[in-house]
Amino acid sequence: MDRVHTFIAGCGYVGEALAAVLLAEGKTVVAARRRPERLAPELLAAGAIPMALDLGAPEEYDLPAAELLVLAASPEGRTQSAYFEAFGAGPSGLLEELARRGISPKRAVLVSSTGAFAEAKGGWVDELSSPNLDDPVQGAIVRGERAFTDAAARTGVRPIVARFGGIYGPGRERLIAEVLEGRATYDGAHDGWTNRIHVHDGARAIAHIAGLADPDVLWAIVDREPARRRDVLAHLAARLDAPRPVAAADKSERGEKRVSSARLAASGFVFRYPTYREGYGALLAARGLVR
Repeated sequence: MDRVHTFIAGCGYVGEALAAVLLAEGKTVVAARRRPERLAPELLAAGAIPMALDLGAPEEYDLPAAELLVLAASPEGRTQSAYFEAFGAGPSGLLEELARRGISPKRAVLVSSTGAFAEAKGGWVDELSSPNLDDPVQGAIVRGERAFTDAAARTGVRPIVARFGGIYGPGRERLIAEVLEGRATYDGAHDGWTNRIHVHDGARAIAHIAGLADPDVLWAIVDREPARRRDVLAHLAARLDAPRPVAAADKSERGEKRVSSARLAASGFVFRYPTYREGYGALLAARGLVR
């Protein structure tokens, strides 16, 4: 395979959005996942090069030489081992295998999670804040990130860790469905802060950061306004003229933090959907639910 611009390993929801952005810019993109037949047909029509890849066994594949490697695999379960495999062992193994073959990329981006930030009681966190090592599963993300950056250092690759908030966009419209069906609820006792990013802005953010002359290692990929779940649901209900959400007991124990995207904004990135209002507004308009 000829050298390509970008090799996306774990090309799922975020990876496909990124591939579309890069292909529109005229870049060559290899889109790899365990089952490449699941790649969006429109992505293949745009020129993405499909590839089968199991991150647990990169030595078994004909790997491409690329300027940029993006690691965007999702954990296969909510366990410490699954999270470390997705964020640490798999990415590190791929970097080592590429180096063994003499085809290391110049830069590698790990798509991670804001769960790696330590929880706070409604306070703000950013790239300088402490990592979350108290929760075993979330701590596995932090250990995975460190394994990735260590492997990058050993192989001479510049690492970038992009911690994503909750991702929504076309095909991920659960809150809209809940509101339309009159079953939208929030925790009346503890409605914590949520941090979101529209998938298209998330993809554009990766492309932007990877193209900077001297990017920092760690980035928070969230929009400009953390929001409480009840406020997001109430906004959707008002736009859709649907029943307002109701308070209900929440079965899950969630931490509470507000994640800042100040670093991303200061780097020159311009959000297409700076808050959930613009992002969900675009989804509603695309579905013909609002004008």
